[in-house]
Amino acid sequence: MQTSVYYINATESVKNMIELEFDTLRSGDVEKLVNIFHNLCNWEEEGVKIRPNIAITNSVNALVKSIPNAERIVCYKDLDTTQFNQRLKALMS
Repeated sequence: MQTSVYYINATESVKNMIELEFDTLRSGDVEKLVNIFHNLCNWEEEGVKIRPNIAITNSVNALVKSIPNAERIVCYKDLDTTQFNQRLKALMS
């Protein structure tokens, strides 16, 4: 049996999962993070639609091991979320 997934259901599910797995993120930051997924999935470069695969995990090492030929590149090693807004803005620029 096929199950329909609607935007609001998926959005709420992702928010709930992120809040559960990453309890150090404030609720407003979770909202910003979820909204950035929508922007990334509707990205267009020079008329070409870019549709990235987005993986959310609390274990980057396990995720990288599960993807053939994947590499882990550490961009930031923040100890807290003080730079969170700047990091999201940098992703979108």
